[in-house]
Amino acid sequence: MDLLYLAFRVPLIWSITLLFSAFLLTLNCPRKDKFYIRVGVGVIGMITLQTAFCLLTLYLTDLTKNYAILGLIFQLIFFLFEVFLISFLLFFSFKLSFKETIFYTVAAYSIEHLSNGIEAIILYFIEHSGLTMPSLVVDICFNLLFKICLIVLIYIFLVRKYHKKYQTYEIIDNRILGISILNLLICMVLSIFKGFSLNGTINEFTINVICNIYAIFGCFLCLYMQFSFFLESKLKSNNHTLDLLIKEQNRLNQVSKENIDLINIKFHDIKKQLKRIEENANSSINHDEIENIKKTVSVYDSFVKTGNAGIDTILMSTYLTSLNNKIDFTYFIDGNILNFMDSEDVVSLFDNLIDNAINAVNDEEEKNRVIHLQCYKEKQSIFIYIRNYCSIRPDFYKDFPVTKKDKRYHGYGMKSIIKVVEKYDGNVKCGWKENYFTVSIIFPDKALEEIK
Repeated sequence: MDLLYLAFRVPLIWSITLLFSAFLLTLNCPRKDKFYIRVGVGVIGMITLQTAFCLLTLYLTDLTKNYAILGLIFQLIFFLFEVFLISFLLFFSFKLSFKETIFYTVAAYSIEHLSNGIEAIILYFIEHSGLTMPSLVVDICFNLLFKICLIVLIYIFLVRKYHKKYQTYEIIDNRILGISILNLLICMVLSIFKGFSLNGTINEFTINVICNIYAIFGCFLCLYMQFSFFLESKLKSNNHTLDLLIKEQNRLNQVSKENIDLINIKFHDIKKQLKRIEENANSSINHDEIENIKKTVSVYDSFVKTGNAGIDTILMSTYLTSLNNKIDFTYFIDGNILNFMDSEDVVSLFDNLIDNAINAVNDEEEKNRVIHLQCYKEKQSIFIYIRNYCSIRPDFYKDFPVTKKDKRYHGYGMKSIIKVVEKYDGNVKCGWKENYFTVSIIFPDKALEEIK
């Protein structure tokens, strides 16, 4: 009975703190359908499996107590099994890639192990001060509640400033992840090995203080490498965006020159058409020529200001592209409502949305090359909506279109769109109906208040 209690108590306390660390890190990650049901079923299954596995581990360890190395191996397998269960639960509950799942699992273990080292050192000095406490009090007050408080503090002061501002997605470095996994394995082995005397004397101070200081330093270094790398990746991204903006500015200058030439040509056309109408004044009015004049004059619509410089730049270049490719591009945009976003994110979002649509309609017949873009605020929420003609329904995977080459997302910048939208706690949805492909984006007022 005591063995069964131990098999349930030990993994339960460790699992709660490890799960707490993991869910703290993945709090803002996109969730799968029926999230709470998945978490509930996953946690129950995890506790059941780990209790059974821990009971087996304790039994085998006791059976081979004369062979310390076997006991070390059995406990290491148990810890690895526990990490596997945490990884599976995260992958089962959140929309994470395999690499992201491993990243968060390793980070969660580092936070938990760091808090465990601090708690063990404090508990050692309390016990050697002469204060004795029942094991139940130690389990609840120190092994559980105090560790959870430590985990929250570690997250706030060490991780949150990087984790909340920057997203993982494509900026997880394989080298950093590999070093972190190695650190996890070393911490596991040392935390188990320090409890085996190997027929020698055990120095409690060395085990409970010195070894835990090493563990704290190792886990701190691991977390710092994992999350501070986001900053380096962000700087690279900013530099790339700056290069993009410079290129856009150069292209804008070229566009301005081309627009002037285009306007001169159009004015010449207008004069010729007006002269032709005057010459035919006595005959019936040619309505086709009048319509052509209206279309020619519409060139001035391209200079309408939206209130956002980044969008204005994109729209000016888009206008000429649409004109040259005979695309009917219309828009209604209030750019002022997007000032809560970084300029590079605005450029990335609208550039990808429009590029996707242009690439799609270029394959359509000329009469069907239609794109419409909207950005407006309604009921304290911001909506971005773009639709383009699409005669063939695309294949969808997890609500996003895919190509044969990429079974996760399609190849027209959808990853970049999702990344920007989720950075500001928004939602993006794609659809196809009656020969039109649509992308709908919403930024809720709650998310906007937090950003402000």
